[in-house]
Amino acid sequence: GALIMSATIVDDLVNWTLFAIILSDIAPSSAAASGSLTVSLLLVSLLFILILGFVRHFGPRALGQLRQHVSWPRGLIGVTALLVLVASRASEALGIHAFLGAFLIGVSLGDAKELQADAHQAIGHFIMTFAPIYFISMGMSPNFITNFDPVLVVLILVAACISKLGAVLLGARAAGMPLDREAWAVAFGLNARGATGIILAGVGLVNGVIDARNFVAIVVMTLITSL
Repeated sequence: GALIMSATIVDDLVNWTLFAIILSDIAPSSAAASGSLTVSLLLVSLLFILILGFVRHFGPRALGQLRQHVSWPRGLIGVTALLVLVASRASEALGIHAFLGAFLIGVSLGDAKELQADAHQAIGHFIMTFAPIYFISMGMSPNFITNFDPVLVVLILVAACISKLGAVLLGARAAGMPLDREAWAVAFGLNARGATGIILAGVGLVNGVIDARNFVAIVVMTLITSL
């Protein structure tokens, strides 16, 4: 479980960053965006330094001091929401999609020791209250009946399983792990990550990177692999 979560964080950092760079070139979100890949890489690097460097170093310590002055854990939810909004706005101002700034805040504060179990539980309840509403909106955005292409669904499902399972098994072999039940468990654990897939597919659909047929196929793939 710890290995799957660690690999997920690294994997998501790479994937979400690449997607944000691609999206900034295809569908610029502000005047600061540029068609230059070099500029996009520099802007993403700047965002990484500011959030992963500054927030990750000072954030947990500040939250520990903040606990003495605000109601806990409700105050933590408000502060965390504010940090997410500020990071998302900064990400948009740099011409990168807002989701990258929000994701980096989560990574920066995810393992803070100052966030005790009650705080984690409160944030979890807060997220789970709104997450179903988001996924309902994703399900209502396209017509899943008219845009369902069985051939495309099968192709994306096969490509996703082969690439994700194969990549994990290659990584396990490179790391010296035997390809036993544990390696296969890690592979299927990293294959079953439907929430992030639906979020990225939704962003791609809104920005015109993919059409409704591709969106429906990706959502079906994420549901099947998660099950």
